[in-house]
Amino acid sequence: IVRAVTKSGFEHRQLPYYTYAWLREWFLSSRGVGRNNITESHVGPCMNQHTAPSEMTHLPYDGEYSKKRLSEELQDVLEDWYGGPLTMTSIYGIRRYTNNSILRMHVDTVFTHVVSAIINVDQKVDRDWKLKILDHDYNEHEMVMKPGDLVLYESAKLLHGRPDTFSGEHYDNIFIHYAPVESGKGTGV
Repeated sequence: IVRAVTKSGFEHRQLPYYTYAWLREWFLSSRGVGRNNITESHVGPCMNQHTAPSEMTHLPYDGEYSKKRLSEELQDVLEDWYGGPLTMTSIYGIRRYTNNSILRMHVDTVFTHVVSAIINVDQKVDRDWKLKILDHDYNEHEMVMKPGDLVLYESAKLLHGRPDTFSGEHYDNIFIHYAPVESGKGTGV
């Protein structure tokens, strides 16, 4: 039902160093500041947050360390990969997965999550927690992400998740989503 919008469907890269440096610095300095960290009680059926609580650290919308800055620094990367203009539709913040977390295979929202990115900000793992993703031909691929890694992917098209049980202290990712400009979607938040 959802059409492919890129040739490869996904790509594993490195986040630009300057972006990773400020994002990680902000995240590590924000941890422990109670107002920034929210325990997620209901994320949906893809996660087992009642067994392994997850936590969200919200990035401010504007300012030196912000959603706006992150979007601006990644816009060209995603537009180049996609092959056209995009509008940012959402950045949730940095989600901290904890020991025994599972992220079931799923696809994301069709209109707002057309072209997306996962950034691994930090992790303390006992073993790699692999991202599994099906390509356009339904072949399964596994990717190991390390801090500073970036995965570009068609999140509304390609089935993806981390269905194996996480073993470690924490695994911290931020997600950013875009839609084609012609779709008319996009809140910029």
